[in-house]
Amino acid sequence: MKKLGIIGGMGPLATARLFEMIVELTKSDSDAGHIRTLIDCNPGIPDRTRAILDGGESPVPEIVKTAKGLITQGAEVLLLACNTSHYYFEEIENALREETVGTGDAGKSTGETVHKVKLINLIEETGKTVLEKGMTRVGVLATRGAVEGRVFDKYLTPMGIECVYPDPEGQKVVNALIYDAVKAGREVDPDLAEKFCCVCKNMNAQALILGCTEIPIAMKTAGIWERLSELIFIDSIEVLAKVGIREAEKT
Repeated sequence: MKKLGIIGGMGPLATARLFEMIVELTKSDSDAGHIRTLIDCNPGIPDRTRAILDGGESPVPEIVKTAKGLITQGAEVLLLACNTSHYYFEEIENALREETVGTGDAGKSTGETVHKVKLINLIEETGKTVLEKGMTRVGVLATRGAVEGRVFDKYLTPMGIECVYPDPEGQKVVNALIYDAVKAGREVDPDLAEKFCCVCKNMNAQALILGCTEIPIAMKTAGIWERLSELIFIDSIEVLAKVGIREAEKT
């Protein structure tokens, strides 16, 4: 099987959850049947939303550096465990294209390929899952950076999928769930949980994409999953885990 590499740290809990899901979803009757998975949980990657909306430091150099470290260790399939970072997907992918090294006489390149990896596009794969379920209109719950940066529209609209979003007040609730709860290491308080449930119920969509890797973690608290059991959710991290397994098992 191919080796997986997880570009993590955006945030750390989401990285851990992705690896946990890869292990849980891999069909194996022994330790030896699982996938070799390399993880770099790099919390030093600059904030993606701040970079997209406020002119903050670009996360791309640190993401690429992290990815190349995983490649050096043998990773063949890379999983970018953050939806918002897909705003920079093409830039990251271009930086990771096949490289050549100069190992010949006088430092001339031999043209020998040393890096050949596949970087999974999480949002495209989520779109494929939406279509497989026969849906064309989805609500997107994501960071402000992903929403205002139109990250989901960029990839899903060409697939014939309409994206709908919370209103401005609803987006503030989603932001609070991500940043004030999970990323801050705090429990979701009952008032925030109630507001989030209302946002979800008012989305008027066939299904809701959990388009930030922290949201499913927050939903485990305050009975949120149970209170929204009538809704259909598409968990982007679960999608990424399944695609990672599929790609690793390809011969």
